[in-house]
Amino acid sequence: MYFIGGGEQILKQAGPLLMTMGITFTHVAPPGSGALVKQSTNALLGVQATALAQLIGLWNDQAQTRQAH
Repeated sequence: MYFIGGGEQILKQAGPLLMTMGITFTHVAPPGSGALVKQSTNALLGVQATALAQLIGLWNDQAQTRQAH
């Protein structure tokens, strides 16, 4: 997935080139907006990955505690 910032005309001109890199594009308005959306999305995914890793650790600890008894 690509987040594209910039004007509509630029997006139309770059469309054929962008289509060689992928098929999912989201236009997010003025220049720089694509980078902001990407950074925000990556931050949210990082938080989710951290939470999942902690849950897996808790599940593993619980499984080991049950095996020890």
